Amino acid sequence: MRSGSWAAVLPDLLAHIVDQLGPVVPEHLALTAAGPQVVLSTSQDRHRVVATETLGVPPDVDRAGLAVVATHMLADVQDLVVPHLRAPWPVTGTGRVTHPIAELVGTSLEMRFATRGDSPDDVVALRAYPVPENPPRVVTAG
Repeated sequence: MRSGSWAAVLPDLLAHIVDQLGPVVPEHLALTAAGPQVVLSTSQDRHRVVATETLGVPPDVDRAGLAVVATHMLADVQDLVVPHLRAPWPVTGTGRVTHPIAELVGTSLEMRFATRGDSPDDVVALRAYPVPENPPRVVTAG
């Protein structure tokens, strides 16, 4: 059976988010995505996993809903890192606290952490995630 579902892109979207946020975490920390799970590890003293989070991935999502799911993914990664740092993360270049935002703009999912005023100078922007007009085709046997 062939069908199109936006849920099929969610593991790749999470990997994209983690890949983009990797350089933003402090040097001794690392983020890894594996399916719906995000792992925070440290190399301080010795390499070890310090936290994991299995993200709630909806079984079905429409194209417009991808922005909501991405916002939740960004928030979940933020919630994973903050307790370990015991400080807000990520912060802007001016040190201001941020909140996650994701918006579907044409064929791109634009994601960022921004201050409440959302000043263009006070954001931690991620590279846009490409979103085609139609969901990927998934082939299932059975």
